Amino acid sequence: MIKKGQITFFVVMAILLIVGIIIIFFIKSGSFSVDKAVNSQVSEIDEAIQGCTESALLSGARLVGLQGGFAIVPGLNLTLNSSNMGYGFYEGDILLPSLTRIENEIASYIDLMLPFCLESSDFSNFELSEKFSSSVVSIDDNIVIAYSDFFVFIVKEDETFLIDKTYEVEIDLQLKKIHEVASEIVSKEKADPDFIDLDYLTSSEFDIDIIPYSDDIIIYSIVDRNSELNGVPYVFRFGNKIR
Repeated sequence: MIKKGQITFFVVMAILLIVGIIIIFFIKSGSFSVDKAVNSQVSEIDEAIQGCTESALLSGARLVGLQGGFAIVPGLNLTLNSSNMGYGFYEGDILLPSLTRIENEIASYIDLMLPFCLESSDFSNFELSEKFSSSVVSIDDNIVIAYSDFFVFIVKEDETFLIDKTYEVEIDLQLKKIHEVASEIVSKEKADPDFIDLDYLTSSEFDIDIIPYSDDIIIYSIVDRNSELNGVPYVFRFGNKIR
């Protein structure tokens, strides 16, 4: 006598067998290709994704610098020259994002921009669908690295290709060291809100500017002239509200 559990097992195995046969049929017929090395016909799309990843990392790193460590500025922010930035210190509380938070902010920005970048490229002979990106960013000594898992279906005439690949890009940037300086500034501010340690600021390897914003708000701008993104020195700035 065949038990119910055995019947279920045989049904599952039959389904898996049928699915396997279908996949083999499509691959052999050439109507569907899965190739992480990327078929030569879609190599230019592969190169475009690589370029888009690098561009998104550059612009994401630049953006978090100008916005106090955030790609999306939080509700508590201030405006300078028509752009918003977050606070590093606000009425006794340290709000400067951690290095891990900044990594996640850049990664989210890359995932947001990658599909749009690819859509703006001219691939009139192809139909691109199901675009998906999942990125991880690592801020290390003197370097920022992005690993982006990108998934996209590409249809050309009667053939379908799949790009499912991890793209790795990196830029030379002392963001880790800059963040350490910013963290020290807000820590000193918390210890004594009425005192600015000019000796510490002037001894830094970076150019640090203090910009008065109001009676109780100042903006710190940390400029690294040794780290240039597209020929422009890197800037990390944030607001400090004393009281």
